[in-house]
Amino acid sequence: MVAMKDASSCVMPPREAAAFIAESAKDVKILPDGVEKLAHHLADVMGKNKHKVNENQLPDFNPKTADRAAVDWVFFIDTLNFSFWSEDERRAFTVRHRGRDLTGYFSLCAAVNRSLEAGVPLTDPAYYSTLTLEKLREHLRGEDGGEMPMMQERLANIREAGSVLVEKFSGSFLTCVERSNKSASCLLRLILDNFPSYRDETTYVGRRVALWKRAQILVADIWLCCHLFQSGDRKEVEIRGASIWAVELVLSKLRALLQTEGAAGVHVNAVMVDFYLWDLIKAKTAEGSSQLPFHHIRCIYY
Repeated sequence: MVAMKDASSCVMPPREAAAFIAESAKDVKILPDGVEKLAHHLADVMGKNKHKVNENQLPDFNPKTADRAAVDWVFFIDTLNFSFWSEDERRAFTVRHRGRDLTGYFSLCAAVNRSLEAGVPLTDPAYYSTLTLEKLREHLRGEDGGEMPMMQERLANIREAGSVLVEKFSGSFLTCVERSNKSASCLLRLILDNFPSYRDETTYVGRRVALWKRAQILVADIWLCCHLFQSGDRKEVEIRGASIWAVELVLSKLRALLQTEGAAGVHVNAVMVDFYLWDLIKAKTAEGSSQLPFHHIRCIYY
């Protein structure tokens, strides 16, 4: 999503890493026909401004104002934005909020907002930097005693991140945003340099590659909020790298199509393509028209 130089001299950044992985992959391939079809679909949708998501299917928990509380909400959510899949989908972790049973990513949003509405300052770094596992389980509890996966890792993430914010950034991620001077690449570098749980890197075919999924999601979410701008297995890395590169290929084709069709003024970027695809598959899954498989890896990176 964001092009920038390596976080260190020996790590290949995501865009270059994705191309390298896609070219080297043995078990995962990008289908040119699929890229072509998706680009034409997106040209039709975005070029004619027909991109609409059924709000009844996809709950909107995002903050409506661009203030300190909103930025800290986004950071807290994205620090815990990983591994929601259930080994038995018939018993998926569920949170009931305002009359709706929510699973996956939305279960996290619902649990966090439920706590905030009850007066718990859950997204305040000063609060969650010293949170206990017992309290976190209470705040993120599911229906019928269900528990979100990887609670120990979630606690470690937020305590580490909260302590960094309190000690170095005046107790708020807003300070990080302000120090980035409205630069997405600067904000990404700041995240990677200061918050270890966001350093999504692995070794593939002898090269150190970075995927940085949650870090780039965080930058994209801040952009949307503020209008600024077995983990490591070869097959898993190929799936993730090829996914990133597929979006880049679709984006390149999409821009060419928009230019040809006289819609060159329509602004598109990788964030928009990625978010559109995420919205689309969630909506299709919710309505029962898609049962696409996905790989199951328990890790803190996605």
